[in-house]
Amino acid sequence: MFKHSIDEPNTANMRKGKTYKGKLYSANGEILYDGDLSDGKPNGWGKEYNRNGSLKYEGAFRNGGTDGDSV
Repeated sequence: MFKHSIDEPNTANMRKGKTYKGKLYSANGEILYDGDLSDGKPNGWGKEYNRNGSLKYEGAFRNGGTDGDSV
């Protein structure tokens, strides 16, 4: 289960298919993702983190998964 945080307060950005900035957290409050989201899933440019907070991947995401090589 993920907690979801939106950086842009305009909820119109959350409409289906729209991309917006946000963060995903574990149920324990650890940040798991910071970047572009669409329909609540990573989609666009972002950073994925390990549970210990270290950077796991930075780059492109598509439909919730990585899309290319890490930077």
